[in-house]
Amino acid sequence: MELAATQKLLARLCTDSILRNRFYADPAGIGRNFGLKPAESQRIAENLPQHQVHSFTKDLRRKRLADVTAQLPLSSTALGRQFAEVFKEYVIQNPPPEGAASWRDALNFEEFFHQYAAKHKLKPRWARQLLHFECRGIETEHTKVKFRIAFYLQRIPRFAKQLSAEKEVRAPAPVPSISIWWRSGRRKPIHRFSL
Repeated sequence: MELAATQKLLARLCTDSILRNRFYADPAGIGRNFGLKPAESQRIAENLPQHQVHSFTKDLRRKRLADVTAQLPLSSTALGRQFAEVFKEYVIQNPPPEGAASWRDALNFEEFFHQYAAKHKLKPRWARQLLHFECRGIETEHTKVKFRIAFYLQRIPRFAKQLSAEKEVRAPAPVPSISIWWRSGRRKPIHRFSL
């Protein structure tokens, strides 16, 4: 039981900076909440200095950013620094998904990005549409969904094509567009059609 409790505490210390600060201020009290004896909590605090956990956490965050950037290359290219800044907020508030699947992290980030962008009135507005566009392809690839349709207020599919060709890109034209993703089976290739 104590091994499982220790593992749970260590995982939380690496992903929750508030809990980490509280733990190092009061190892016995926080350890008790995880089912650990005061001596065991104190031993963890002494053998695992806070600066090491902090450094490890920063490495984990950088890896998550790199993994999600690889999943969302067009959005990260188009948004640049803004993508990384919003992702930093996302990582602080959201632990890694079960199984550390980067595609799942990308979908969770999309949900967070929409809320964050609405709250902070982030511009450009088409950024949310581009992120949505990329995530629908990821979702179709990794879930049981065989058919997906999405409407956009701007020419996001054409804009995505320009970005992937690494041409000089201007904001997408304010012309409504539609994209459809489909495949005939779980292991079959994904097809996309856009208007």
